[in-house]
Amino acid sequence: MKYFLFLLLLLNLFIGYQSYRTLYQRRRLYSDRYAMIVAMSASFILAFIIGLLFSFLIDFLIPVIVMISIVFGILVGVAFGAFVKFHSVLAGYFNGVVGGMMGAMLGAVVKDPTLCGLPADAAANLMLNTTLISLFGTSLLLLTFWFINYSLKV
Repeated sequence: MKYFLFLLLLLNLFIGYQSYRTLYQRRRLYSDRYAMIVAMSASFILAFIIGLLFSFLIDFLIPVIVMISIVFGILVGVAFGAFVKFHSVLAGYFNGVVGGMMGAMLGAVVKDPTLCGLPADAAANLMLNTTLISLFGTSLLLLTFWFINYSLKV
């Protein structure tokens, strides 16, 4: 199971890198407003999914996982926000932090449903829940970056 989640993590990082490279090469084609939208959506979804997968893969305490996810979200947000004139860096930074926190918290709740007062018998399907949420998150990331790249052509 860990190998599958690690491969999903590498796939999501590769998708984020390829999308960043594509957007960086075409950064002169879009305005400040479009750069803000890209920074907000790309940094949030990438930080959310990577934070979720970090929480599934790393067996540390929850605050350590949240801090790792937040640092990753900050890096992604600043990278996607610094395309045009640095006006969108703040939006990318904020959405990266929020996405990283949300992903790590969702991963913690999936691993231990009693954190939110859910019944403990929901933990019986831990492998199934982890797999389904990871695959759904990866498909959501693919769809989001496809929409971002498609919007460059329109």
